[in-house]
Amino acid sequence: MGFEIENGVLVWYKEEEGVTEVTIPAGVVEIGENAFEGASLEIVNISSGVTAIGEGAFSGCSNLVVTVPKSVFDRVGEGAFDGCKIVIT
Repeated sequence: MGFEIENGVLVWYKEEEGVTEVTIPAGVVEIGENAFEGASLEIVNISSGVTAIGEGAFSGCSNLVVTVPKSVFDRVGEGAFDGCKIVIT
């Protein structure tokens, strides 16, 4: 999968042709600013191990449905989900 992860922070996602769904890998505790910005993904599953989501992390992902655990909402940056559909688990 096309993730760049540094010290538990997913800093960048590289799109792969034909991939429409991803699950954030184990060990990731934070999704960095603009990490998925503009990606054409349809589904992103975020585990309860993620404790923060940076500004604009998923902005511009108009086809995206994001599954987010309630525990993450204490630390969500401004505009993190602009244009996305959010499912809270």
